[in-house]
Amino acid sequence: MAAALGVPFYWSIRLAYADWLDRQGWPEAVRRASALAPEDARLRARLSDWSGAVARNPYDSASWIRLGLEAEAGGDQVSAERYLLRAAQADRLFAPRWTLANYYFRRESWEPFWQWAKAAAEISSEPPVALYQLCWEAKPDLGAIFDRVVSGQRRLIEGFLYWMATRAGLDGLRTVAARAVDLAGLEQSHALVVCLNRMVALGAPMDALPLWNRMIDRRLLPFQRLEPEAGVSLTNGDFRLPLNGETFNWTPFPIGRWGGGGVRFEFDGNQPERCDLLAQKLPVVGGRRYRLRCRYQASGIARGAGPVWVAGDLATSEPLAAGPTETSLEFSVGPASRVLPLLLVYRRVPGTTRIVGVLKLESVRLELLGQ
Repeated sequence: MAAALGVPFYWSIRLAYADWLDRQGWPEAVRRASALAPEDARLRARLSDWSGAVARNPYDSASWIRLGLEAEAGGDQVSAERYLLRAAQADRLFAPRWTLANYYFRRESWEPFWQWAKAAAEISSEPPVALYQLCWEAKPDLGAIFDRVVSGQRRLIEGFLYWMATRAGLDGLRTVAARAVDLAGLEQSHALVVCLNRMVALGAPMDALPLWNRMIDRRLLPFQRLEPEAGVSLTNGDFRLPLNGETFNWTPFPIGRWGGGGVRFEFDGNQPERCDLLAQKLPVVGGRRYRLRCRYQASGIARGAGPVWVAGDLATSEPLAAGPTETSLEFSVGPASRVLPLLLVYRRVPGTTRIVGVLKLESVRLELLGQ
């Protein structure tokens, strides 16, 4: 009895799977469906439908593609290439070009691969991330991919930079960002900043500095150039422009609020006992002395209990408190030029309660003092 019930059950599962394969629509899937259901005349007919379709409508690119993929699967590479090229002639949209790029990738025919990869990128309506990944598998060289596929097409730069920033090492970032910064427009400026931030995260902030300045020269960023040798190492010291974490701009933390003419911090006693309030990366010159000056207003913050400025591992200011309107700190840089982290931090002083009050920063200046 069980054996008798098993046969129809097996065939029902097999035919259901064949039907699912058929609905995928691709030649290999239909061929597998036909093998599972050899008595299904409809499936046998579908295997020859694509030739009939292009005979009736030579602009049916989907059928040309299916014919090409079927020929490739059958080992007929001459026909496969001819059919796929015919699809690209019939339809100048993304799918035929993408299919040809994949075909030549599988054949390891690199010149036509790059030709069709570029052609596919040109027509894509969205950032062609899958195409960039295919190019990376063909040649893991970001500079080469940028030059062959992206360069000269400004609308592609943004998506490529975002994709690149997730995988690039320093060499790739340096190469591509240096080329992209001269081609980009305002629409691509954020993607460039993401790449510069990535360079900083990988330990090469001084490599990001000339690209930052080049973006300023091209008015992709609204800041003053940073010229450490001339004593210009601080960005947006008057807080006139938004604080958004761009590479050498201020990075705010949740407790602060920017108002276009300063930064306001309200302490209600519930903030963490240790928290960063504001940060910026300062490119400074080796062997030189600096003075940081900060103008501020404060209320309700007792002396010795407020936030402090910290210049890397070199110096810490007196705590900011109600009463004084300016604080400063001096520090000397070691023999090597570097990018120094500048932080405004709050650390609860042992034996005190967390502060309750208001602090408003009005301006920060960095002065180069000499040797």
